[in-house]
Amino acid sequence: MINGIVSLRRIPKVVRVAVNQGPTVSGSFIDPEWLFHYIEAGQWSFELEAHRYEIGPGDIVLIPPRLLHVVRPIRGRRRIQWVIHFDLLDGPLPMRAAPYVVSTKTEERENIRLLFGLLWGKKPRPDVYFGGITASLLGIYASGAVQAKEPQPRAMPNWGALERAVCFVQEHYATKGLQLAVISRAAGLSPQYLCRVFKQCFGISTMHYVTAYRVQKAEGLLLNSTSSCSEIAEAIGFESVHTLSRIFRKIRGVSPMRYRQTYK
Repeated sequence: MINGIVSLRRIPKVVRVAVNQGPTVSGSFIDPEWLFHYIEAGQWSFELEAHRYEIGPGDIVLIPPRLLHVVRPIRGRRRIQWVIHFDLLDGPLPMRAAPYVVSTKTEERENIRLLFGLLWGKKPRPDVYFGGITASLLGIYASGAVQAKEPQPRAMPNWGALERAVCFVQEHYATKGLQLAVISRAAGLSPQYLCRVFKQCFGISTMHYVTAYRVQKAEGLLLNSTSSCSEIAEAIGFESVHTLSRIFRKIRGVSPMRYRQTYK
């Protein structure tokens, strides 16, 4: 068993199960729940705590809540990640003593495929079935059938400031007129320097990230609520429903209503 991983006293509560695939799966994320990533195909770069991991088929990435991570595809015609979002009801695992990334042995990979197949395509429920399967996957992660993967250090002295900036945006995205100056104060950097390091790390500007995060939240509300577009625009910090429609169409290629009709 990997040092630092203890037995679960309660089953995990599954929040969401997803399959991420294609060359466009990339970006910076801070999720409120635990993430279990299994790489089925392709090569990826994961950045966590100013370290870079090259991830490939058979690798598991276990990310604790509210940890900034940057994901980028590297190579491969097929790029597929299997992802489980879950909560631990008996408190956090001591991740500082455990690796973020492990490589599984060949004989365990079919077991992972079978277990994930039992989850995929079904609506998650906080019950023994979903929690038990997730606990089994965590058991594979913690067992002797895996090997910890060493990171590649990166010269990223401002990673803490970037974490503070992203956390601030995710907590205050609904504030109308959210300005770069306010975000930079929260990050502890000048506006100009924050823009520079943000672009270096994430490939987009700070304010572009604010807009993209608001659109992401709009998607969730369009699919999981009955709120009108005007109410959604108000809830995510846009000045008007017209601003929401214009920006949503620019980023997603369709209007908010068409998106709701197509995917809900």
